[in-house]
Amino acid sequence: MFRMNRNNIEMIQGDSVEFEVSVADYEVEQGDKIVFTVKDLLSKEIEATEGVVILHPEDTREAQPGVYRYDVEFRRADGEIYTIINPHLFVLTGDITFDGVGEA
Repeated sequence: MFRMNRNNIEMIQGDSVEFEVSVADYEVEQGDKIVFTVKDLLSKEIEATEGVVILHPEDTREAQPGVYRYDVEFRRADGEIYTIINPHLFVLTGDITFDGVGEA
């Protein structure tokens, strides 16, 4: 399960997630990066030309469920940095099933 509502994100621990991030009013160039960071949890750097943030099960499987904060930065190849999504909530909900086996 993945939900994004007004830039707040909610997902289940250990799930796979993909979502697109784009930069408005700028022609993205080779070497430009997008950095998705969840404070105290994870950071993903992707090529801005691809524009898709991918979270794999191992990125959150061992994480403590709870409420975190995240933001997204656009880092141009020339060194300029812009926050394109200000800090918002990242809610990680605990999973009931791990590796196909119910945990009670």
